[in-house]
Amino acid sequence: MLGQLGFSYIGLTFLLMLIVPNLIWMKKMPQGYMAEGENKVLVVFEKAEQIVTSCCVLLFLLLIFL
Repeated sequence: MLGQLGFSYIGLTFLLMLIVPNLIWMKKMPQGYMAEGENKVLVVFEKAEQIVTSCCVLLFLLLIFL
């Protein structure tokens, strides 16, 4: 078995390290920046990957073998 189901504080820490820079970017976004030219299919895949990864990181505790 590779992991155990439960809440992972380490996973939460890593997610916060990823989210905080994005929140700063949203507040200090350069003027004139437009995301309309992005490929819609890639945006959908990116959002799906973020959701699945976030859920897995928070829900699975890795077992540490000594």
